[in-house]
Amino acid sequence: MKAIILSALIGLLAFSALAQSKRGMHFENGTWVAPTPQSALDAIYMKTGRIDYAIAVLRQTHSKHQNAELDALADELISIFLEGEYGMSARAATVLNMAGKGHGGGMPYERAKHLFMGIYKEKTGTDVVMALRALGGVFDSGGESMLRDMFHKSTKPAQACDPSMHVYNRSRCPYYYEPWCDAGHILVINSMSDNPLVTPVSTDPTPDEIFPYCFGWRRDGDKWPLIVF
Repeated sequence: MKAIILSALIGLLAFSALAQSKRGMHFENGTWVAPTPQSALDAIYMKTGRIDYAIAVLRQTHSKHQNAELDALADELISIFLEGEYGMSARAATVLNMAGKGHGGGMPYERAKHLFMGIYKEKTGTDVVMALRALGGVFDSGGESMLRDMFHKSTKPAQACDPSMHVYNRSRCPYYYEPWCDAGHILVINSMSDNPLVTPVSTDPTPDEIFPYCFGWRRDGDKWPLIVF
């Protein structure tokens, strides 16, 4: 009996290892097949919304592609991010985030963070929500150093906001959407995770440095309120 259980466990581990190595591929006619840029894009539009194909293509995990093919797929994903309904938009952002990260199978798709930064610059002043979502994408797709550089090269507001203001009352906090605040906001939020599985990034800048100047929130004991945007 023990031998049967051990054999079953070994078989399960072997199958799990095989499935892990084939992640981002599909099984077709008895063979594992690597996705193409087009099949990866089609999968995103499926009801199940598979994103692993597109991540594998952009990271070239199972097969090599011409840069023009990768860039065309990424451009389609950016269009979905900008114009798709929220679920599809978030799906496209996740693909680009995972494709751009420094870890994972294959190699990072370095252009992802630059695409997000381009959207931030384009949307700043016209679509604040999209601009901040794009800036979050810069961080999530491996561009922390870009954000840190942007933060340190931007001008800090001359004075703090009125601490009695409500966070969304922009008329009383004119610095709310300045590059220094935007970059600092993303860096701070990603250093404040309560998830024990998330390794906090550098504590530069700190919440005490950013929030009074950019949001004007009162401190609640030793904590700041959760920011949602």
